[in-house]
Amino acid sequence: INALGQIFYLAKILETKGNLNPQTIVEFGGGYGCFARFAKQIMPDATYVIIDLPEYLSLQYLVLV
Repeated sequence: INALGQIFYLAKILETKGNLNPQTIVEFGGGYGCFARFAKQIMPDATYVIIDLPEYLSLQYLVLV
């Protein structure tokens, strides 16, 4: 179910970005990387950066463990 949600969010971003082709994508708190995996499949040439701050890591620990 989570993967379907991530695909939906990516589709909405692609729908609103028009003909732009991002070179770099930055995500704060990437979780286990589901969104990043789908984004790289759609835009393989883009550089994808995930920034995990201590606050995000604590939250991810509670959700993923």
